[in-house]
Amino acid sequence: MKAFSVVFAAIGIPLALILLFAPVTWGYGGITVRWVTGKTADPGFGQVRNIDPAGPSARAGLHVGDKFLLDYGNRVTWNSGRAGDSVPIRVLRNGTYRTVRVVWGPFTSMLAEVEQWRKTGYAITALLAFVLALLVGFRARESRLGSIATFVLLALGWRAIAGATTLAATTTGLSEGAQYAVWFTDGVILSAMLFLLGTFPPNAGIVRRVLRYAAIPAGVIAWLAPTAPYAAFYLPFAFAQQFRTQVANNGILLASLLQLLLVAACVDALVRAPVLYRAATRWLAGSWLLAALLMAAYGVAYDLLVGTFGFHSVDPLPFVASLLFAFGISYPILRHRLTDLNIFVTRATVYGVVLLVIVALFVLAEWLVGRLFEHAPQFVALLIVLALGISVRWIHAFVESRLTAIVFHKRIAGLNDIKRVAREADIATDSHSLMQVASTTMHRGLDIPAVAIYLRDGNEYVMLRAAGEVPWPEAFDMNSALLLRLRRWKEPFETLDAGGDHHTLVLPMNARGELVGFVCCGPKADRTAYLADEIDGLQYLATEVGVACAWLSQRGLHGVDLALSPG
Repeated sequence: MKAFSVVFAAIGIPLALILLFAPVTWGYGGITVRWVTGKTADPGFGQVRNIDPAGPSARAGLHVGDKFLLDYGNRVTWNSGRAGDSVPIRVLRNGTYRTVRVVWGPFTSMLAEVEQWRKTGYAITALLAFVLALLVGFRARESRLGSIATFVLLALGWRAIAGATTLAATTTGLSEGAQYAVWFTDGVILSAMLFLLGTFPPNAGIVRRVLRYAAIPAGVIAWLAPTAPYAAFYLPFAFAQQFRTQVANNGILLASLLQLLLVAACVDALVRAPVLYRAATRWLAGSWLLAALLMAAYGVAYDLLVGTFGFHSVDPLPFVASLLFAFGISYPILRHRLTDLNIFVTRATVYGVVLLVIVALFVLAEWLVGRLFEHAPQFVALLIVLALGISVRWIHAFVESRLTAIVFHKRIAGLNDIKRVAREADIATDSHSLMQVASTTMHRGLDIPAVAIYLRDGNEYVMLRAAGEVPWPEAFDMNSALLLRLRRWKEPFETLDAGGDHHTLVLPMNARGELVGFVCCGPKADRTAYLADEIDGLQYLATEVGVACAWLSQRGLHGVDLALSPG
């Protein structure tokens, strides 16, 4: 999958950059039509449902209610004509036909901005999806889920490429082919998303299990529902035109309403996600839920607004949904693997506010100097500016400390509680109570769903105190993989060797150079990585508890018996 993602992203990224700066070539006819058929395939009448009074069709002399004939050879241009392309039609009036030539024109006014925004949005979505596919493909922890996620991101990228191509194609045939590619990738994406939600998060309910098996049929229907009636438009057979007439825009509506299957899967995932997966599921299923609702709303709006009134302002909804789909699948993965993005983004916000405060102070100072010392000697103004320059560092430190205390107050309070309990451990008189306080403080302070403390008992280390839903065994043998590493290096590390499918932070409890026990901390509730100051604080508490337990054990003061032989 890594090689697959590199190849397809390497092809897609340059195309997305080209489309980003390409002009919108898709033509505007200013007309919506309802197709009707007779007893044979030809004549196949089009009847004008709505017309823009300032559009090309109105300038050609068409009116609402007019019936006309369109030759099969001109139907591609009618569907996907570029600005400047012309289509001859035969208009029926008073029982006779009159040939009228409609010349597609460029979008104007607000419609021009909408279509330009849609094309640019698709190109940006493609760029982001391909870059995220590369990152997820190389950095996902679980290879199977990472492969599915990478495939979804690549499909979203190519769907965005196809969407932008329909608007900026160099030929009408290319624009028409890109539209069919859009519908095909929509079906592929729906199938892949339903399949992924059937496996992640664990503990799937009946809804997600059923939809996982229905993923491929749902995707096929989502592809064929809009494709079949539009493909029938070009077939010179009576049954094909009757099918096209009866289905009309309902194919797009049906394909969009199939997104409600994804809504059901997202709701099931949000309700049934295990505690260790709740934060990731909120981002994944929450974003996909909103995106799926937007796609379903687009199908309804397309039939009511575009088909009936020619109102195109809902056209950008699909690319907005694609952005949400890409964000929802990549953010839970990358925020855990690359860095704590909460910390990164919030810290960037803090520095941004600091910069704005400093700039505002300097602007205010400059204004005050100009007003108050307008007639004062020049050196007075220079002294004031020099004083402000010297105080920049103090201003920066003051504003940053206040903002940090406000934004990170919960995290800072949790670390302070951990350090406080560590400093109080040496006055404890009961090991069991001390370990209970320590595990509860870790559990609550950094929002860690599972914490367990193990102490040595003969040739194994036994769990004596725990907080949260603990996924680890009751005891570890002296020669298990985790203990071999822990006894040899006696330093904190993350591992999968603790058991289960979750990465575990292991903290040694050392006393007088001996390993008296260790602490297992599961992934944080938001699935972000442990930062250096968090590991230092947890290790400080683990060490102090280990020393206190060893001291109490030696004196038999309501403690536990520790086998303090060399570890």
